[in-house]
Amino acid sequence: MRPAFLAVLLVASLACRRAPSPPRTAPDAPAPAGLNERACVTQRDDVACRLAALAAIDARDDARALRLASLACERGHHLSCKTLGWLHENGRGTPRDAARARALYARACDGGEASACKSLGLLFDTGVGGPVDRRRAAALYTRACDAGELDACNNLANLYLGGDGVPRDVSRAAALYDRVCAATHGPRPCGNAAAMHALVDAGAAHD
Repeated sequence: MRPAFLAVLLVASLACRRAPSPPRTAPDAPAPAGLNERACVTQRDDVACRLAALAAIDARDDARALRLASLACERGHHLSCKTLGWLHENGRGTPRDAARARALYARACDGGEASACKSLGLLFDTGVGGPVDRRRAAALYTRACDAGELDACNNLANLYLGGDGVPRDVSRAAALYDRVCAATHGPRPCGNAAAMHALVDAGAAHD
């Protein structure tokens, strides 16, 4: 029973590992796209560059989004590097280049953008843009999870459940699913948390 149950749970959990949409890490005050683009170019306002790039993505003007995100990333705006990585990963405004996306996510992650650490972890986890490296993925997910990225916490729980890149630790997986459940009240993480606690309790009963 228990191996079959774990297999079903792992399939459901792994299905959650997916590339995110271009992230809005915090609500941004709306402004006309033209004003943001003008501030980006004439005032070297990197936040305005990213806002204009996101507006261009929404408008499917990918070449403009690529140009604006590139401007800010080259000037050291790490969240714009993350946006630029997303464009390369998804082939928006440029040929798809997941290896380039890895490099851009790494630059943003090293600059302190936790969402980029999560995105880079997902590429190492799934082998997109290079070899699979779940030990590296676990380290990146941990960094992002510690900074409050709940998708990273969920993906890290999946690794602990399967013993991929980290020693198998059902109790640790349960604690991570608990954290996601408490924050989101989502049926999948809450169901995973309940299932993990049942496994922990069953293991304790056999000890």
